Amino acid sequence: MLGGFAVVCFILLTLAFITFLIGLAFRIKDKLMIKSDVPVVITPSESKVEAFVAPEIMAVISAAVFVAMQGREYKIVSIEAAAKDLSWAKAGRGEIFKSHKIR
Repeated sequence: MLGGFAVVCFILLTLAFITFLIGLAFRIKDKLMIKSDVPVVITPSESKVEAFVAPEIMAVISAAVFVAMQGREYKIVSIEAAAKDLSWAKAGRGEIFKSHKIR
């Protein structure tokens, strides 16, 4: 009984060590890819920004992209508001109305 438990513990420790090494490799790769001198320039005249997207939303999206890219070079091409598609709402209302019996 103790022998089987020792084998399971050994395998779990081996897997933990392997995942630690893989994580270490990714961290080293990310450190090598990060450029600290990448300029970040956002100019509304160069980007294709729709008129109905608020500047605050553009700033939040730009900050999120900057954090996600971790210093790598990027360019935001366009920011557009999502289309207000009500087809799912209409289909749901239709199902509800079909379920009611009219007398």
